[in-house]
Amino acid sequence: MLAGLAAQAWEDGLGGLSDDELIGVLCAARRVCSWQTALEFAAVAELDVRRMAQVGDVTEPRAAAHTSEELAAALVLTGRAADMLLDLAAGLARLPAVAAELAAGVIDRGRAVVFVDELAALDAADAVDIAATVLPRAAELTTGQLRAPLRRAVLAFDPAVARRRRERAAASARVEIWPESSGNTALACRELSPADALAADRHTIALARSLKTAGASGSLDQLQAAVCLALLSGQSPQSLLPAPAAGQAGHERGGGSPDAGAGLAWPAGPLGTVHLTMPLAAWLGLSDAPGTIDGVGAADAMTCRDLARALAGRTGTRWCLTITGPDARAVGHACATTGPPQGSSPDGPSPGRAPPGQRWPGGPEWLAGLTIHWLETGDCSHRRETATYRPSPRLSHLVKVRNPTCSAPGCRRRAVNCDDDHTIPYDRGGRTCECNLTPPGKS
Repeated sequence: MLAGLAAQAWEDGLGGLSDDELIGVLCAARRVCSWQTALEFAAVAELDVRRMAQVGDVTEPRAAAHTSEELAAALVLTGRAADMLLDLAAGLARLPAVAAELAAGVIDRGRAVVFVDELAALDAADAVDIAATVLPRAAELTTGQLRAPLRRAVLAFDPAVARRRRERAAASARVEIWPESSGNTALACRELSPADALAADRHTIALARSLKTAGASGSLDQLQAAVCLALLSGQSPQSLLPAPAAGQAGHERGGGSPDAGAGLAWPAGPLGTVHLTMPLAAWLGLSDAPGTIDGVGAADAMTCRDLARALAGRTGTRWCLTITGPDARAVGHACATTGPPQGSSPDGPSPGRAPPGQRWPGGPEWLAGLTIHWLETGDCSHRRETATYRPSPRLSHLVKVRNPTCSAPGCRRRAVNCDDDHTIPYDRGGRTCECNLTPPGKS
């Protein structure tokens, strides 16, 4: 019926609809699409069940059933696309409540795929239980926003399962190259260690910033891509500087590392901003509770510890402690130039876990030496308000701790790449204060 009403509106001419009516038709079309997708998945799952039953007792029934090849022929798909469709249909069949919401048009295909992907490593019963905790609000979340609580729930439920899934996938680490629709080419490294990939990303960003400061042309994104290609091609990033700029830099600065050529002091290691949020007990090795890596998302405790150890070995690393409430929102924050003491070695009998009752050497003393800046809740006291348009560095930092991503609906841009924007414009009397600052948009 919904499809018929939407079709009638289309036949009568969308140009005659009001804005609200047009949005209504758009939402109806999306719901119909979700219903059709649920039907397609259900049909694929039913075909899979039939072919598996026909094969009988063999070592690899799915391989013997050739269901994927049959789908590829019927739907004119590549073998890989047919395999993906079959896997999605089988995964959704394990989550009847998710399938029902898809059929009802409450969620769309993208959200259903997120549920299937994130819960694939769990047993069916456990997957159903975790899905039930997130499904009621799934329609209000983007796919990125939906993936975060699901991944965190899986990591918290069974860190070992998530770790084994990651380790199995790491066995297929590879470099892929494919043509872009523009005519250019893409090159990507797949299934890397999260800590190593983040370190590489921050390192190439730091190199790109050095180039931009030295006069290289192009945006930061363009320079980072050029740096990656230069390093993979065996060239020095120094080659990306225009010859006159390189000569001038060498004349003015002089010295520098032997690799710098013109005297630029190239950064080494994961410099720049790495915002790692994890429970203190997990950092000390007493818990396997998951953490969050800004720009990456939820990460298991071992990955967080790997990254924390890498940063601990670098001079100038700034450590921050964020205290969260029951709803996982930040309520307090502190920064220090030295990090907390490390717990037992992750190479021991129980990786990353200290013996029961073991005291954290220096742990309480480190915590006691921090100055906690409590974030405003309820009625704002305006104690950190500034009279100028631009907030103080501390105020800006606390706003980004409170809102780690852009506050615009559906946007997942990291707050460190956003402006501190006034909700009520400054020129209309808006305060430069926690109660009136958010990080929307690109800086």
